[in-house]
Amino acid sequence: AADSARRARGAAWRSFFPAPADVTPDYWSYCRWRAGHRLCSTMLTNFATQALLQAVGVGARRSLPAAAGINWLLKDGLGRLGRLSAATRFGESFDSDLKRFRFATSLLFTASVGLELATPRFPAKFLALAAAANVGKSVGLTTYISTQPSFGQSFALRGNLADITAKAQAQQMVVDTAGLALCVAVLRRGAAAAARAGGGPPR
Repeated sequence: AADSARRARGAAWRSFFPAPADVTPDYWSYCRWRAGHRLCSTMLTNFATQALLQAVGVGARRSLPAAAGINWLLKDGLGRLGRLSAATRFGESFDSDLKRFRFATSLLFTASVGLELATPRFPAKFLALAAAANVGKSVGLTTYISTQPSFGQSFALRGNLADITAKAQAQQMVVDTAGLALCVAVLRRGAAAAARAGGGPPR
């Protein structure tokens, strides 16, 4: 039984992490920080999506599906334009200072999620707030995709960049799933508390 458990742990480790001899020592601290960042980012993104849906009237007694759909499409379209602009204008600059660009755009991404969370408070400004937020998030995503291979390469010791990239995707899926589960738990607790306060059954 002990041998089976040890083999299972070894198989799980190999599924999500490269061999210790194949990466630099700072890879492990990078993984811990990245997992924490991704967990918070996933939860914030899910909360922000709920806020956006609330702002356009989804779930309300009187919603305007057509207008909501148009606003949503415009928001996404403007976001794509922002992503295109970042990729074409700053692409050559990313290599000059990877950490600075990554950190700055992480702050931009967080501020953009904050704008999305604010949309229910200002539904009349939905398009402006959501479009600005989507542009910021798109710029952050472009920077992440553009700089991630260089970060991975810095940890690779034996030409194993593809393995490190694949393991990073596996780690990301686990953390994203955990973030989604925590988000659902928080929302369900909030809905139950609101139902108790209103005297109705929780949904």
